[in-house]
Amino acid sequence: MWSVCASAVPAAGPEATRSGTGRAVRVRPAKVAADARTVAALFHQAFSSQSGRGTALAEGFLSQPRTLDEWEQQVATALSRKLEASMDSRLARISRRNVLLRTELARRNGQPSPVPRLSPADRQQMQLLRRRRSFVVLVAEDRCSGELLGSATVSLAQPEAALPPPFPTSAPRRVYVSNIAVLQQYRRQGVASALLQQSERQARLWRNDSLWLHCEAANTAALKLYRSMGYVEVARDPPFSPGRRLLMRKDVPPCRSGGLGSAQQHSQAGSGGSASAIATNGGSSSSSGGVDTPSQGGVYDWTRL
Repeated sequence: MWSVCASAVPAAGPEATRSGTGRAVRVRPAKVAADARTVAALFHQAFSSQSGRGTALAEGFLSQPRTLDEWEQQVATALSRKLEASMDSRLARISRRNVLLRTELARRNGQPSPVPRLSPADRQQMQLLRRRRSFVVLVAEDRCSGELLGSATVSLAQPEAALPPPFPTSAPRRVYVSNIAVLQQYRRQGVASALLQQSERQARLWRNDSLWLHCEAANTAALKLYRSMGYVEVARDPPFSPGRRLLMRKDVPPCRSGGLGSAQQHSQAGSGGSASAIATNGGSSSSSGGVDTPSQGGVYDWTRL
């Protein structure tokens, strides 16, 4: 299982005095059975008091949950849909490969062998599967104890859309991180930074050159963190919007690692009660599409997994 470990150095202040040393943070993809309840509890405490445009609604969630049970159902459903889509995609690729092999065999035997082409319905189904696959819930935990520290969701969304879903939009698909939440007692210990670092890595694995997020304009602590990590403001909600947000992005370098290690890491990228939590990002997104760019040289091609 892949993970990102960061030595989280506490900020100056009373909490830093109590913690004393840096915290080793491991970030991994959430599992449906093991993590749905704990992640749901964290999201419930962080976001259930929010409403309207300021509410964090990740891609893969069908509606805005309110109760803990609703959050658990939404998290479990989103993770299950992603796993089902990944399996369906593999089966579709195997079927397509078999068709191509039979065509090649017929050609070598001197038989008519027209190259089979995907129908519009097949292409639409492939796009639907890619949309459902492009979703991951990240879990940050203490490397030593395994205790949950925070969580976030990463998806392909349309954060530049003028109106929220279900309104149609032609805005481009972006890798979008939302629902960043850290338990209150673990704030200022590098947990959110570790989640963002893994989110940026996820964007590279999905062959995107940027990571996008929303942050409420009044959330000065989160804005300071995002700007310190290289995120820049792209747009703002209109002044009259409730819970006015800033849209921010960060350019990320392409993933050039390639090889079996990267493939194994991505294939595991979406498998799948706590104390008071604080939300560091309150974005809402509309779900969608995939990136179908062929691999070139050593560049990792995530669509082939």
